[in-house]
Amino acid sequence: MKPWRAGLIPPGLTLVERKYDGLQVTLSREDALGRGRNSFTGERTRYPRRPLPGVPPGFVVLGEAWLEAEPATAVLTALKAGVRRVRFTAWQVLETPEGPWEELSTRKHVLLLKRLGLETPHVVSYKALDEVDALRFLQAAAWEGLVYRHKRCVYDTYKLKPVRTCDLQVVDVKEGSAGKFAGTLGSLVCARRDGTVVANVSGMTDEVRAQLFTSWRAGMVVEVAYDSVAAGGRLRFPRLVRVREDKELADEQVD
Repeated sequence: MKPWRAGLIPPGLTLVERKYDGLQVTLSREDALGRGRNSFTGERTRYPRRPLPGVPPGFVVLGEAWLEAEPATAVLTALKAGVRRVRFTAWQVLETPEGPWEELSTRKHVLLLKRLGLETPHVVSYKALDEVDALRFLQAAAWEGLVYRHKRCVYDTYKLKPVRTCDLQVVDVKEGSAGKFAGTLGSLVCARRDGTVVANVSGMTDEVRAQLFTSWRAGMVVEVAYDSVAAGGRLRFPRLVRVREDKELADEQVD
């Protein structure tokens, strides 16, 4: 799934679906007996048979295991514990009893998945939403993001996630320990106004990284973009936007 880049989305993406914050997994008949494969690592993992649905013999499907209002890290814990409230949303049929399924039509994949009794993604719109409308919708729905898919090509998918920002104070730095960042700035340790550390911020150019390594100061305010707030108040995927030379105080709260 490709990230949204403003102005670079090809035409024809006419199916808009909810994006879930979960774990991508591949299910087959044996998974109904308690085994699943984490597609992030490629490793097969034993799960209790209760959390994930089974599929008929010969079928292999790709989808996402997720929990409402909880991050992906909580999903893996729940799967291993056999929690029944883990949901599985199927995206694509990979194999049928006849062999690999090379059908391109997204509509045909959805129809077959429904015949197999599997949950499919929640469709927001059957016509493309422009970026402004999509971000407004996401703000109101408080969802992880949206997925844009082409009805005629199941592989042509793009994800759009809202970008949140906040102003934090730098309280320390971490030096890079490996690769090209060894001996230079690894990340900025950033906190809210009350001093609670909520992020190790990177995501900066080499030029900015070298400059901040020698010029940073405790209490310096920086604007940080992030995807969401995880358990304990930590920011998920924080990256530097800019140094706020016009501000002296960080935000009190991060939502």
